[in-house]
Amino acid sequence: LLHIGTNDANEFTADVIEADLNTLLDKLVAGAPDALIVLAKITPLGWNNQALATYNSKIAGIVETRAAAGQHLAFVDMNTDFDSDSML
Repeated sequence: LLHIGTNDANEFTADVIEADLNTLLDKLVAGAPDALIVLAKITPLGWNNQALATYNSKIAGIVETRAAAGQHLAFVDMNTDFDSDSML
């Protein structure tokens, strides 16, 4: 399960975070082509972050595109309906 991008959200744009994710996915798929990679949306951080919101909106499409190309990826939404107030 990859829940990745949180640390970059305050420093980089969504495009940079997405590019880094794609680089990592390329390496994971090359190293373990039969592994199932589950990619998660980032949970709410407790503050509004546009880069993270934009990045989150791209994750399902990244998974869909790569899965259609034969890679073993699945998507999990850990953002929608997540109540960050109950975790703090």
